[in-house]
Amino acid sequence: MANHLSQGALLINNGVINNNGVMDGSSNLWQSARSATTFLTSAVKRDWDRPIPEMTWSVRQVVAHICEVLLWYAADLSAGSHELNTMDLKVRSSDAPEQLIRTISAFSSVLGHVVDGVDPGQRGWHPDGLADGAGFAAMGCDELLVHTWDAARGLGVEYEPSAVLSQAVLRRLFPWAPTDTDPWDTLLWANGRRELPDRPRQRNCIAIQPRCPNGRTRRASEAATERPGPDLRSGRGFQPGVGGHSHDVSYGRRSS
Repeated sequence: MANHLSQGALLINNGVINNNGVMDGSSNLWQSARSATTFLTSAVKRDWDRPIPEMTWSVRQVVAHICEVLLWYAADLSAGSHELNTMDLKVRSSDAPEQLIRTISAFSSVLGHVVDGVDPGQRGWHPDGLADGAGFAAMGCDELLVHTWDAARGLGVEYEPSAVLSQAVLRRLFPWAPTDTDPWDTLLWANGRRELPDRPRQRNCIAIQPRCPNGRTRRASEAATERPGPDLRSGRGFQPGVGGHSHDVSYGRRSS
């Protein structure tokens, strides 16, 4: 039988979870990172070379991916509206689990400080458009929470973050998601991970973004970005099946 670890509300860097479920930037990001690293630390003695069901990644590979994406988001937001593609970023998945967990902590901290430090209203480049600081924070939270759940599946344990964190990510990235279901189940559903009652598993919102010139495979929710047309930063006009967060349900396409 799988073990179960539920992460409740956590105070990070004097930040408090916004109990109305609204993404508040770096505070939510650090809370998500603490939730993920606390869980992964509890499972550090397990076999991190095990494959994750329905994916071609192992546990250590998906954790390394989390690290890479967090640092890319920090670079993209810092660099502004034009793509920065001079860097080849690779986290060694072969390193010890303890070191990969430290890397999550370090890179989430970098992204959090960038989110707090950029000028109000600054947008960073992303394949789906220009995202503001809260948008990048929300995407970072989604990476941390959902991929930690993926890792838990490979490890044979269960992971569940706080409902408040899940709700904050849902409101920012998936405003079209149902509101009458459990927030964590709904976040997994929005990321194509599971079904909901009377709602089939999301398939049509999943797409692989073209590889960037430096070899990255990038994915994100349009709800976090600013593009011509509907006001996607607030979620108005965003519909399921139109560029939803792909979150690696391509199963096997790796960032490099």
